[in-house]
Amino acid sequence: MEELLPEEPRVLDFCAGTGIAGAATAKATNAPLLTVLDARNEDLKKARKWLEIAGISLELKLITGYVREVSKLVGEHGLALLWGLTMPHFDPFDAVRIFANVTLSLNEDGIFVIKETDRVYGILYNIGYKDFLVESKTEDHTIVSVHEGYNLKRGTSGGHTTSYRASRRLPKMGTGSGTLRRSWPSGAFSSGNGSSSQ
Repeated sequence: MEELLPEEPRVLDFCAGTGIAGAATAKATNAPLLTVLDARNEDLKKARKWLEIAGISLELKLITGYVREVSKLVGEHGLALLWGLTMPHFDPFDAVRIFANVTLSLNEDGIFVIKETDRVYGILYNIGYKDFLVESKTEDHTIVSVHEGYNLKRGTSGGHTTSYRASRRLPKMGTGSGTLRRSWPSGAFSSGNGSSSQ
């Protein structure tokens, strides 16, 4: 990512909290200015400490305000930064407004860097259902998705995601501690009603 970052940009860290990400970015890019914006004034006051820890001296602007109004609150910057688990605070309509506002705060060659959690991998794939998900279950059928592999770069299944539909009612599986295992009769599943994708 280093080759994408501008040299000596004015850095804008918004939804910044204490500004730790902005301080690190300012140090890495030799920024002359760091603007730190957050709705919580108490958190912003800690940004100066991060600059001291980083051993850098630059112009620091602390702005208490809402990110939806960022273009009205700050001047032009060369690099805007949204770091951490921030996006769950905003719905898709907010996201569009925020991103549009940020672009209005960037110069012509400005860069907008977003660090966003890969929720599909981190929550669904690693925690929620891993390789096997029951999509639908009725008295007559059960539809399951089998996930093979995962592409971290794209945030999608790296191999196949195939849905299968059981053509007959399956016996109930027992419950209890330990791993549940179930062998279905040959031909119980048909992938004709499902989909397979790379």
